[in-house]
Amino acid sequence: VAITLYEQCALFSFDWAVITGKRRRRAIHIAYFAAKIAWWCYMVLIMIRYYTVDEVNCTANMVAVQVLMGVVNTCASILLACRAVCVYRGKTRTYITYGLVVGTLALAASWAAGTQDVVMMWSSLPLFPWATGSCAMTEVKTQYFVKYLITILYDLTVLLLTVGGVVKMTRGGSSRIGTVLIEQGALYFLAVFVVNLPILVLTAAQTGPLLSIFFAVPSAAVSLCISTRMYVQLANEAAHKPGGISNEQLSSQGSVSEKVINFFTR
Repeated sequence: VAITLYEQCALFSFDWAVITGKRRRRAIHIAYFAAKIAWWCYMVLIMIRYYTVDEVNCTANMVAVQVLMGVVNTCASILLACRAVCVYRGKTRTYITYGLVVGTLALAASWAAGTQDVVMMWSSLPLFPWATGSCAMTEVKTQYFVKYLITILYDLTVLLLTVGGVVKMTRGGSSRIGTVLIEQGALYFLAVFVVNLPILVLTAAQTGPLLSIFFAVPSAAVSLCISTRMYVQLANEAAHKPGGISNEQLSSQGSVSEKVINFFTR
């Protein structure tokens, strides 16, 4: 939570610039802000569940938590997917866009379908002296891992599309922003893979409810922090400023740099 709070504070100037109109508002900002808002709502619900004094509806709380977790992870993946689209053009770009839209809907559906995979009930055994009881986890269904598997496959697909698009557009040459796209995509996929894999393995192996969801909060935090940080870095990199994109890159019609700049600044 502390790391996430630090990240949100570090990116506040960018957020405020978008909110106040100093930066042009774009449709992708819906996913950007939705991920952030969903994360904090997610944390509030968890705090309510653990620190409640009186009985709460544990089932409804957990369903809401799973929905918000799905919003965070899906929006984080969307932020990375947008870069795969902006490096293509023409009919190829159209096909890639349609394909990613379908993939995103499938990703969102997998998270929506898994909202009741974690079963919680109110217990008379309190976690803290001031409480009358607590929410006790009774079951994590085996299919809980499916949404994490689909998330990994989706992010891998986005990474491969990004690499393929950059390689095709540079045609054997090099592009600073193309390198940034590939490096960021690889880093995001690796981080999300590492934090999601234990959930996948532990749930599939039925090691127990607590172990199965132990990495759930870190997974959402990693997805949020890295995706938003990388989006802001790429938006700043795409800005035409000293030390940023070179004039040669700007004048290269159809280049990766031009497409990314158009995506983030127009």
